[in-house]
Amino acid sequence: MAKTIIDDPDVTIGGVDYSAQVSSAELNLSREVQDSTNFDSGLDVESVAGMRSASITLNFKKDANLSGLDAAIFTQYNTDAATGLAFVLSRDASVAIGTTNPDYSGTLQVTEWSPIQGSVGDLYGGSVTWPVTGAVTRATS
Repeated sequence: MAKTIIDDPDVTIGGVDYSAQVSSAELNLSREVQDSTNFDSGLDVESVAGMRSASITLNFKKDANLSGLDAAIFTQYNTDAATGLAFVLSRDASVAIGTTNPDYSGTLQVTEWSPIQGSVGDLYGGSVTWPVTGAVTRATS
């Protein structure tokens, strides 16, 4: 099986492509495990998959233009928690979306933001992990 290097991913948040300001992205999908062990289970634990959840972790390399990324995220941070920002992630923006290059989309909640983070001599940036609200979709066409 051929291996693939991530070299041109797409990171779009709120309809804006922030790929040039993101050095890593991770979409985590998980499900709760509900114990369904009963008297007839013998000595085996039984379980069923429960509620789904997701989160997105982004490592930003910010530029000095605070009217862009910082303004958008800070505005969303101060907005009613019931709303969210649409996101789209794909492995390779230069390749058509398909079964070998799906894109994933959903709505994230801005629950944390570090507008200033770093030490003297560090590259201006920071990392966030935001929960996803609702379903994550996977497009292959």
